[in-house]
Amino acid sequence: MPVEVAGLAIKGLCPLPSVFDMRVATRFYRDVRALTMTGRSPSLSGDPDHVNRCLLQSQGTQVTHRTHPDGYGLCFQWKA
Repeated sequence: MPVEVAGLAIKGLCPLPSVFDMRVATRFYRDVRALTMTGRSPSLSGDPDHVNRCLLQSQGTQVTHRTHPDGYGLCFQWKA
């Protein structure tokens, strides 16, 4: 049964790790976990994996990694 908090219906929660290195996180999810990269921000350097955010998808689940302007990383996951 969903719980409503501040107008949002929460149906479930799961722990997600923080991302401290976008290059490593992108390569892990794309190359090791075989998720498909469906979107990303422009590269910050000559390395195409050096991005502020990316969107990956696999089997009905989407994962996005974002680097906050303060420097810490965020990871969100949801059903596609």
